[in-house]
This record gives sequence, structure tokens and C-alpha cells, in this order.
Amino acid sequence: MTELPFPVPSAPDWTIDWSSVFDSPFGDFLGQMRNVAQNPRWHGEGDVLIHTQLVCESLVADPVFRASDAESRAVVFTAALLHDVGKTVTTRLEGGVWTSPKHSVVGARLARKFLWQSADLAGTSEKRRFREAVCALIRFHSVPIHFLSRQEPERLLQSIAAEGCVVEGFTLERLALLVKADILGRKADDVPRLTDELSLFVATAKELNCYERAPRFPDPYSRFAWLCGRTHLPEQSLYDDTWGKVYMMCALPGTGKDTWIGRNLPDLPMVSLDAIRREIGVGWEDKQAPVMSLAMERARQLLRRKQPFVWNATSLVPDFRRRQLELFRDYGAFIEIVVLETSWTEGLRRNKDRSAVVPEGVIDDMLGRFSPPSVREAHEISWLES
Repeated sequence: MTELPFPVPSAPDWTIDWSSVFDSPFGDFLGQMRNVAQNPRWHGEGDVLIHTQLVCESLVADPVFRASDAESRAVVFTAALLHDVGKTVTTRLEGGVWTSPKHSVVGARLARKFLWQSADLAGTSEKRRFREAVCALIRFHSVPIHFLSRQEPERLLQSIAAEGCVVEGFTLERLALLVKADILGRKADDVPRLTDELSLFVATAKELNCYERAPRFPDPYSRFAWLCGRTHLPEQSLYDDTWGKVYMMCALPGTGKDTWIGRNLPDLPMVSLDAIRREIGVGWEDKQAPVMSLAMERARQLLRRKQPFVWNATSLVPDFRRRQLELFRDYGAFIEIVVLETSWTEGLRRNKDRSAVVPEGVIDDMLGRFSPPSVREAHEISWLES
């Protein structure tokens, strides 16, 4: 059971100890929500902090929450506390109306950095599962009340549920519990309508058999093919025509990528951005275009020969990973992304022992931008402690 620095509401009284919450590391983080304005049409209750507290109160009053196991309650309650933290940096006034575009995506990154650093939720599989379940709930909490307006809404629900293949502890059932509290924790005329839309979301997910768990796929290759739109049914099995595996490393500096590769893949060729930097005399602070150009050309040479290899870089941002992953896929490789993590303090300690130390401020910025690989990005994703 993951330990939090405050008690999660439980029987018999089900009260929220707000003093303990605000006295914990969460206090300063939540305090940033105070006086962050919201559109009064949709949030007549007031600022983001008031809304967050009402959401938490609504969640704890829900019979489904009370009937859940202790770990589920801790995950969803933490997600409720942090679900709108993205509004602290995305809120702006447009045409006289307060708006917070992409606050769910931004909020997931902010929450991950906070939980990783300040709440010490990193470095073990248990801490990682808890943290990433919370972040996935934050990332997708805007989806259920808008899913019908999206293209292929049923496929959308299944693809989001498929994130549970990588993020253990994320389900549409937990997401619906959070979203219901988010709806009820507001003062607005659209509460009944949104409640009905959430009910339709739940009914659709149950009908698709992806409400309490991820869809069942016959194998990683067929799963990736379905997520890429090559098949119509998740259960459809396809012939695996890949010729071999390309590994992409994904980790902060100081996490032990070179050590892991040396222990587990010692015989494979490696395209290492750090090695290329040293080879051509480019530092972290310099323009990286020459490094990437040379790395991509070396990767193409290996792919043309159908030679399995390791791509060794931090690979922390989806936009950065996309170019390499598309190249590997176009050449017919089976792609495995290997994500390594340590605790924040251990990672900094290891970084100081490196021959080329990365400034702590740079690593801090990297963690703030880190978006873990989605199940949609590769055939296989392995998330390991190092």
C-alpha cells in the first residue's frame, strides 16, 4: 500500500483532514490554485482551489468510492486533489472569458514532477504504479464528457482503456469516478446534462468490455497494429512480419541507461547520443542538430541491414520520440521502449558520478517535460526500476 503524507478518508466518518493535506508537501502545490480564476458560467463556486475541495468532498461522499479498496481510494483521491493543477499555468483571459486550454495534459506533467520529487513517489514499481495511475487519470479526465463529439468515440474509449496495458491501476472505472466528482464539485446549470453524458460514457465502456480493465489483445504486435488503425477489432490477431527488435531507451540522465544496456544487451550495436556528442565535441548547451543528424543516419544504416540495435538517448518527450519511432516502424522493426527510473535523490547522486555531469537545473527541467511513452507508441513498453 502506497503511503501518502496525509490520511485518505476512510470509514467510519469519511472526513477529509484538510489540515494534514495543507501541512504536507501537497499544501504549497495546492496553494498555487488559490485565486486562479474560472469561467463563472461553468464554475459558479469560485476559484480552482475551491472547486478542487468541492470535488474531493463529492468524491468522498460517493458510495462507489466508499466501497472501493484502500489503494483505489488513495489513487483517485490523489487524482482529485491534483486534477486541475494544470490550470495554474494555462489559465488566461480570452475575449473576456477565462479559459484553460490543454490543462489536463499540462496538469499530468506538473503532477508527475511533483509526485516524483516532492512526494518521493519514484524509484520502485509500487510507487511508479501509483504515480502513473494518478497522472493518467489527470491526463484523461476531460475525455468522458466530450467523447461523443470525437471521431470514432467507441474506438477512442477502447484506446484510452488500452493505456491500462502500460499504466497498471488506470481504468475507465476509476476515471468515471473522478469525473463524476468533478462534475458535482461545481455550481453550474449543465451539471444534469454532463451527468447524463457520463452515464452514457460508462454504459458504452461496459458494452465494449473495457470499463474495469484494458481491452484484451492477442499479442503486442496485434495490439500495436490496432492502435495504429490497421485493424478494426482489438481481438483480431495479425501475422507478425517484423524482422527484429529495436530498443529505445527512455530515462533521465543518471538513471543508469548505459549500465542497463551493458548488463542486458551487451552484444547489440548502439546509437548513443552521448557518445556522438563526445565524438564531435558538442555539449548539452550547444545546438543538437548535428548530433541528431548523425545519429539518425547511423540508425538508418543499421535498419537497412535489418540489424537489431539500441537507441540510447533520454527520449523524454513524445514529439522527440516520434521521428525515431516512425523511422523504426517504417523499416519494419519490432519496437520496445525501455523506461528506467530511480528516486529523485538517487538519480542526482548517480549523475554526479558521471564523467559528463548534467546540471541539476537541466535534469529538473527534463523531469518537468517528461511524458512517458503511451501504449500507442511502440509494440512493447517495459518500465523498470534501476
